[in-house]
Amino acid sequence: MKPGKKHLHFPFEAGDCTLCHDPHQSDHEKQLKKPVAQICLGCHADQEPSKKHSHYPFKAGFCTACHNPHQSDQKKHLKTPVPQLCLGCHAEDGFKGKVVHGPVAEDKCTECHHSQFQFRYEPEGGW
Repeated sequence: MKPGKKHLHFPFEAGDCTLCHDPHQSDHEKQLKKPVAQICLGCHADQEPSKKHSHYPFKAGFCTACHNPHQSDQKKHLKTPVPQLCLGCHAEDGFKGKVVHGPVAEDKCTECHHSQFQFRYEPEGGW
């Protein structure tokens, strides 16, 4: 795989494939050493799902549902820009009423919603 995107993940950029992949054998897809989430959280432990209202792909360990583990033209290695990424799972029809919330109308989903937690701001004591 050749680098060609704006943002390269550090192991990919360094050519350190074996940080995540076993070149000989594996019990996991794409010859990963461990399940995807375990690999990602090995370096990104500060992203551990701990909030009550975590976004489903994040909570389920599907990091690569939204992130490209090698390279991307999007910040944070997102596969596509927001809101297209969000609309890959969330039906667009749900955001086209007569009155549309300002950030939604401006394609700014992440103004209110954190990509990994359901809401960017959670009241003390939860919802």
